Amino acid sequence: MFVQQRTSQILSFQSMITRNLGLKITTNKIKQMTEEQIEQMFEPDLAFMAKNYLQTINSLSRSIKDIEGRAVSQTRLRKEFALLQTIQCR
Repeated sequence: MFVQQRTSQILSFQSMITRNLGLKITTNKIKQMTEEQIEQMFEPDLAFMAKNYLQTINSLSRSIKDIEGRAVSQTRLRKEFALLQTIQCR
């Protein structure tokens, strides 16, 4: 659910950038953007909206990372699946 929300926010932000600036910015560049860069790119009202997109994307990214970390820390590989991690040579 959080991954879908983050993707939706990123796509909306990309659309806003394209619509208002005529630029195509990758997802990775959006994730690396700072509020200072946004202030330089947009007029004040649009910068306000863009900062909110960025804050939402960053918050969702942190939540996703926390959930994934917790899931990994609480899971164990069951013995019957251990062979799935090896390659058998003949």
